[in-house]
Amino acid sequence: MSASDGDSEIFTLDLVSGLLTRLTENFESDAHPAWSPDGNSIAFVSSTAGALDAFVINPDGSGLVNITKTATWYESHVHWSSDSALLAIEASKSDTRDVFIMNRDGSNARRMNLSSIELPDWRP
Repeated sequence: MSASDGDSEIFTLDLVSGLLTRLTENFESDAHPAWSPDGNSIAFVSSTAGALDAFVINPDGSGLVNITKTATWYESHVHWSSDSALLAIEASKSDTRDVFIMNRDGSNARRMNLSSIELPDWRP
């Protein structure tokens, strides 16, 4: 993630070649990227949809998908399960904070009612 152009964007860096690849380019904030353990996707949050939503993108910048599409919750962090099948997403609205678990494509979302949990993470 870099804010070198005034707002944060998501990049990848090839450590062998030094090639920096910009994955997002917009006038909003793209933040908190998380590589899937299988290396096939990067999840992040972005304000491009008017609220902070969670997105998944391929490492080459293709296949951008808004997986939360919500105007009522503001997603702040995304965390992959060890098998890359699920995401735990920290979200808030008003004075409420919670965790949602969903499939990597955004389907089967479940609110966990864990109002005191921040920065959820998976353990093997």
